[in-house]
This record gives sequence, C-alpha cells and structure tokens, in this order.
Amino acid sequence: MAPSFGLSSSSATSEFYGGRSRCSFKTATAFICACNVIVGIYFLRLLSPAYFFSSSSSPSVTLFRSTSNLPYSAKFIEAQSGHIREALNVWRKTEPVDLIKRVQQIRRESPAGVLDDEQLELLRENVTFEIINIMEELKAAGNGSWKHQKVALEQWRKRNLEDLDTLAEETKGGKTEAQPKAQEAEAIKFLLTVGWSSLLGDAGFDDSPVEEIPSDAELANATIPGRPLPAACRGEPHTDYDGAAVRWGLSFHVESAADCCQACIDQAKSAKPEEMKCNIWVYCPEVAGCYSPDIYEHRQKECWLKQASNPRLNFKGKYSPEYRKTHPRAPVVVPWAAGVISLEQ
Repeated sequence: MAPSFGLSSSSATSEFYGGRSRCSFKTATAFICACNVIVGIYFLRLLSPAYFFSSSSSPSVTLFRSTSNLPYSAKFIEAQSGHIREALNVWRKTEPVDLIKRVQQIRRESPAGVLDDEQLELLRENVTFEIINIMEELKAAGNGSWKHQKVALEQWRKRNLEDLDTLAEETKGGKTEAQPKAQEAEAIKFLLTVGWSSLLGDAGFDDSPVEEIPSDAELANATIPGRPLPAACRGEPHTDYDGAAVRWGLSFHVESAADCCQACIDQAKSAKPEEMKCNIWVYCPEVAGCYSPDIYEHRQKECWLKQASNPRLNFKGKYSPEYRKTHPRAPVVVPWAAGVISLEQ
C-alpha cells in the first residue's frame, strides 16, 4: 500500500492533546493572560496624569501632551490650574498694601504700642471706676436721669481732655523721667476719645439716645436755652408757629433764640413798604436738630422769620399720639422755640 501523508481525525486529536503537541491549553492560557496584563499596564500608563505632565515621557507619545489631544480629565486639571493662577494674580494686584501699612502704623502709634497690656488694662479700669462714681453721685443727689448723666459725663470728659492737652504741652521736650507720665496721659486720652463708647458700656451707661417724656408741669416751666430773651420777643419753648417765610431758616443760622428774635425785629424795622414784615420767629435750639413734617433736615441754630396777620400755632408742647401714629419720625416733645412780636416793634 502506498504511504499516506494525511492523518485521520483520531490520530490528529491524539497528536494535539498528546504530550508531543507543540501548544497545550495551559500554554495558550498563560500567553493570553500575559498579553492582557501588558496591554492593561500600557493603557494605565497612558491614563495617568503624571504621564502627561512628566518631562520624561517618551517622544513617541508627545502627541498626547498637547491640550487639544488631552483626555477630558487632564484637560479639566489643566483648565483648573489656569483659573487658580489667574485668581492668585488678581488677588495680588488688588491686595490693599497701603491700607495694611497704615493699620500697622496706627497700631504702633496707639497706647498698646507704648504701654503693655497690663498697664493699659489698669488705666481702663481706673477710668471706668471714675465714670461709675460720677453716675452714683448723680443718683444720690437725685439727678440720675439719662440726660443729667449724659451731660455730667460729657463735661467730665471735656475737662479731662483739656487737662491732658495741658500736660502734654508741659512734658513736650522735657526730661527723660517725665516720659512715662506723658505716655500714660496719651493712653488716657486715647481711652477718652477712641474708646469712650466702650468705657461707657463697661460702666453700665447706655450711650444711645433716650427720649425722656417730660410731664406737663415740666413743659410749663421749661425755658429756652441761651441768653435771656427780651420781653418783646414773647418766647415760648416747645412751640412752632405757622406763617409765610420772610427769611428761609435752612440758610439762616444764629447762635441763640434771642438772636433769632432780634433778627425778626430788625427785619420788620428795615423792611420796605411793599415787603412783608416779620412778626414771628421760630428757632431750633436742639443739638440733634428739630423735627418738622417736611422733606428737609432741620439742624440746630436754624432761624425762621415769618409773617402772619393772624398767627396760628402749628404745634405746642407735645405731638399728639394720633399725630405720631401717622408721623413715626416725630418725637414726643415739640423741639422748636418760637415767639410772636408786635408789628409796632
């Protein structure tokens, strides 16, 4: 029989699975796993941010280092870094360098820069005790109202500041032993000016305005601040008269109600026949200004010269509760002072 060069199916199978075969299942599986591991490592390396930003990346993959070819995550990181750099540059340009230097200078010039914290705190306690003693003395004398305390404390503070200024002049350019005394005086002056509100709070005094409601008897016996008025002025405290304006008070300020009345008398005497003659004066004596139901802000020392054939009261004494309901800015007591003079004056 001629030799056969082919293999039967059974012999081929035995050759493949037999020990003499070139490639077994175990070898093929190991080869495929090794290929998968190599491919996985390669792709992990490509996706690593360190790969894109490293200067040692191989030249063969430099194409991926351009912004247009970066993966989304890398593009996002680079964009965020750009925003951070831009924000830092803007912050550096807008930093208030001059203001910071000025604050540091003020701190060096303040008493805290001259005296230590313990000395400054001791001075603060001493001044606070002084304020408390003044308030207690006023209460013992029957003058413990907010208004009396406010006036007394302001007068005390003013006297002390004047004394401190005098002391500063005396110790200026003086001997070395006078220096600690001058430093202490400067610290007290600082407390009485910059730290005044804080001192009042420590002493238990509320520095915010408090409106005290006087009784009808107190209003009846009230006087107009300033020098005494002549009898011809017929001055009435807490009063506001209506009338046509002869002189506009917003631009006419005088030192006292007596001066305002005198201005009205002088105008009436010097007025020409065709001009209105003043017979009503209205003055604002209050430091905080005077309320009026118009659009203007009326300040202390305003003097209104008016004329009316039959003078009519606008307000007197207190604003009524009904009026204050419709005018919330109105105080309890009418702040103006006014008077009606005779046209024969």
